[in-house]
Amino acid sequence: MKKGLLIFAAAIMVALGASAQSKISNVRMLNAPVELESAMAVAATPSMSSSALSASKIAKVEASEGIAGTYIMDYYTTFKKEFVTSSEFTITNETGVMTPYYDEGGTPVDFNYNVKLTGFTYSSAVAYGYYDAEEQTLTIPQQTIYTHDTYGRIVLFGVSEAEGKLAHFMDGVAFDVEDDGTLSLITDTETEGEEVCGFYNYLVDYEDGGAWNFGFDLEVFVPNATMYYTTTGESLGGNGSSWAKVQKRVNVEDWGTALTVHNFLGLCPISVDVDGNNVAIKYGQQVDDYDYTKDEVAYGYMKLVGCAIDGSSIKRNYDAKALNGFATKTGYDFYKTEHREAWTDEEGDHEEGDYFVDDDPNFIRYFAVATNPNEQGGAYSLGWCCNLYIDIDEKVDAAIAEGINEVNAASKSSKMTYNLMGQKVNGAVKGLVIRDGKKFVVK
Repeated sequence: MKKGLLIFAAAIMVALGASAQSKISNVRMLNAPVELESAMAVAATPSMSSSALSASKIAKVEASEGIAGTYIMDYYTTFKKEFVTSSEFTITNETGVMTPYYDEGGTPVDFNYNVKLTGFTYSSAVAYGYYDAEEQTLTIPQQTIYTHDTYGRIVLFGVSEAEGKLAHFMDGVAFDVEDDGTLSLITDTETEGEEVCGFYNYLVDYEDGGAWNFGFDLEVFVPNATMYYTTTGESLGGNGSSWAKVQKRVNVEDWGTALTVHNFLGLCPISVDVDGNNVAIKYGQQVDDYDYTKDEVAYGYMKLVGCAIDGSSIKRNYDAKALNGFATKTGYDFYKTEHREAWTDEEGDHEEGDYFVDDDPNFIRYFAVATNPNEQGGAYSLGWCCNLYIDIDEKVDAAIAEGINEVNAASKSSKMTYNLMGQKVNGAVKGLVIRDGKKFVVK
């Protein structure tokens, strides 16, 4: 939807009162502060034309409902590099007044906001914006989104580019709110030859400034699936020691012979190969943009790594090719693992707890998030994972639906719990079940 500069100015006037932000299940701080080019200067806020960046169709946004909900954002973590990271943030329909950030000499004008963004660009950040239901635009002015104990205030700026180089700071960023619920970055500026490309989280109190946790060429998706998995990794949603079950909202794009899963493990987009009912996640896909090379040892970047099971031990297997799975009626299953409880090794040294075993070499459900190994086999790691399942929203065909109807009738009278295949299960089972004639998720 194209909208002119005058419309944008009008939207700003409505938004401004007369009296007038670790982990990458959220955004992680991956980059040390860097100084901007000296060419940076304050420029005009973008006008209201856009380029539609997302084609995923989820649900039409009704103006009366606002834009509250969960969103997944992809962006480049460094300027003009190939690596993309994902994060998750939420928007709530809240109203109030806040004062945007201004440089010295600026005249503060209070901003009347009607949406609150939690986790936007940084896991602990809180940002505020104005959603224009009639124009279906979201304006997020330049503002302090967090105060860091070491680096001071983190200020959200928009940023523009020209001829592949960073050009100017903007007064903020703005999005078109598409009918399917996605957000498309508004890219126009008043300056010919420039284009808004994303945002900077700028450390205004840090020495001579510096940017941290910034992004470009933004794409924002509405989640359309839930990913379930078990992990030891604290950065992957676990507790950092024993196994923990995790579920995260993700966006899955279906390209026929491949899927793109945005916010995979809360880290980044991952590609999944599709061959009929067979699916495979190739190992070696990068999940982090920080180079762990140290003391001339080329550890490299974090990536997905296969595992081998040696008795009761899990070992990284860098020769493994892919995490294999298959399509189901409701999603994609990488979960075919026997679960055992409360064990110790022969010396009694292993802490009691849960672990998983898998003897099928074609379907090893363990994988790790780790760097390349050193000569002794050691590596930097974010943790082990297994039992991955991606449940697509509303992905139930007619045959399953008929089975659900039959189970509904039985469950209404028997008070039993069933899975989506109509099989009676233990009432304490986790996941999507049917009880008393209703579908719900047991966590």
